[in-house]
Amino acid sequence: MRVIFNMVPVIGCALLAACSPPGGDKAAGNQSSASERTTPDSSKGGKTMSMDEMAQSAQSMGLKSGTWKVRVEIADIQMKGMPGGGGQEQAIADAMKKRMAAHEITNCITPEQAAKPSAEILAARDHANCTYANTVISGGKIHAEMTCKPRNGPAGAMSAVMDGTYAPEHYSMTMDLNSAGANGAGMTMKSSTVGTWVGPTCAPKG
Repeated sequence: MRVIFNMVPVIGCALLAACSPPGGDKAAGNQSSASERTTPDSSKGGKTMSMDEMAQSAQSMGLKSGTWKVRVEIADIQMKGMPGGGGQEQAIADAMKKRMAAHEITNCITPEQAAKPSAEILAARDHANCTYANTVISGGKIHAEMTCKPRNGPAGAMSAVMDGTYAPEHYSMTMDLNSAGANGAGMTMKSSTVGTWVGPTCAPKG
């Protein structure tokens, strides 16, 4: 169900090979964690939640089951520590931004998923090690500050600040993401996601 709300963290993770980084703890001396670069904004109030608590809270969003169209736009990408350095990093970032500037997917949400969403509804993978700070899901508005720490070393740490609105048939979300890769590589990304409910049925799987 992750793609229904925001698939950008998955893109960031794949680009840095951060999901299963080589070297693990060996990269620790060459980078700061993503959580250190994005400090939770205590002025937002809200709660600190585990992934399970976030999944329970997400039930109140009341998103309809059925077919959804999801449009993802990448507004900005900045990279560091990539092979080739400075100019090469910018060239890679510009090419990625152009390729992923805007795209649309169609996704199916079953009645069971709508009634009991998993933590993936807010970008975290079910097997990830993530927490949410200053979380507010109320009155059609949402704010969350996600921090994910890998289980095998600092490479792959990721943080994201998410703000948006939601209703049963529509949602929108902006995200500022920081991701740390191995050997000092890193990436920041700004994105937006808009989802629109199409109808109560899903096309059969081919």
